[in-house]
Amino acid sequence: MSNPKTLLACNPSYTICLKKENYYVNLAEGRGEDVIKRIRRMIVLSPHRPTYQLLSGHIGNGKTTELLRLKVELEQQGFMVVYIAVAEYLQMEDISLSEIWLVILNMILQQLEKQIDSLALRALPNTISELEKCFKLSPPIGVSSYRPRLQNILQNLQDNPRQRSKLLNYFESRLKSSLFAAVEEVIALEVDRLKRLSKKGLVILIDNLDQLSVTQADAIFGEGGKYLRQFPCHTVYTFPTIASDDVKTQLQNYSNTLYRLPNLVLRDRQGLVNEVSLNLLYQVVLARLLPHLESNQRLSQVTEAFDSLETLNQLCLASYGHPTYLISLLYGCLQKQALPITSDTLNQVLATDRETRISTIRDCDWQFLQLALIGQNLSPDTSANLMRRLLLFEYHDAEGSWFISPFSDIVLRGFKKIFLKN
Repeated sequence: MSNPKTLLACNPSYTICLKKENYYVNLAEGRGEDVIKRIRRMIVLSPHRPTYQLLSGHIGNGKTTELLRLKVELEQQGFMVVYIAVAEYLQMEDISLSEIWLVILNMILQQLEKQIDSLALRALPNTISELEKCFKLSPPIGVSSYRPRLQNILQNLQDNPRQRSKLLNYFESRLKSSLFAAVEEVIALEVDRLKRLSKKGLVILIDNLDQLSVTQADAIFGEGGKYLRQFPCHTVYTFPTIASDDVKTQLQNYSNTLYRLPNLVLRDRQGLVNEVSLNLLYQVVLARLLPHLESNQRLSQVTEAFDSLETLNQLCLASYGHPTYLISLLYGCLQKQALPITSDTLNQVLATDRETRISTIRDCDWQFLQLALIGQNLSPDTSANLMRRLLLFEYHDAEGSWFISPFSDIVLRGFKKIFLKN
């Protein structure tokens, strides 16, 4: 088995720390553009006027890593940046705008109460009291700060579905004005504090909202969009790849608002391998396995990590350019053996992974895959579902988008039934 540090670094659920670790690889050259650079530029060029930006992209294609890169770069330029992974606090399958506001409020209060002993606030005390009354919660005895009370409310919401039902179905509509006022008030206080410290401004990065359904996105970015744009600071939200026409139309009214993080183009439309992208994937893998080496040294030392360059090449091609999928395959190899990884181990992992994914494919999925591969349009929900299950991969170039499937040989030759029987 591999050492614990290497195994952790290659766990697909592990979020790398860009300030401490040498694991990050910028994939912008293979993606075709540096989206994070554009977002950062919008913020830096508007230090005193709040910006509202959305980052979209398929689940697992690196949005979280890029947001953390944005955080580091903005902090280096004098901004205070608060990163919030919403899924750590809320149930994503039934999330509401009010809950997102509560999480933002909690995180900004954490910053403020570390620096200021007594906060002079008007809207927040009333909002917290209103929430406690609604949920029949008693304020903690002897606690003068607001954050423990707010944390108690958040915990109660997650532990008690009935309480969430109150917020979602009844109390949220009444809370919008008072809760928004409380969030706005606390953010404004933090922005003012940062100005006195000669900071360039406050940036809030809200992650995991790319997991929202169309209905959820409508409620949060459609109806709630006018509130999200009014915070007195810079905000960046992740955004789902699928959205209703109403929300898309609304976003068109705000120029330079929505950015899409493209997938890494590993093969072109004719199936030819993009050598730039392939070499970037080499670096993604070797950075995790050989972090003690500089990027220009890793490839020459590949046999420390793999039995040959051909094995690394096979691993990267099998990922279809999907960073999280690549790391998950690597993790599977490390669970089976210590470095260097052999071609036999990789083939075992790939065979097991293929069998597992094939077992999830239904008859209608085969039909949808066939339509996608011959260039027919699928509904956004359908294509997103297939891509989330790693049955389909989408690429973009100057001519538009196209799909590739790991099961193209089966789909296009019509051998599905024969294959499954065997």
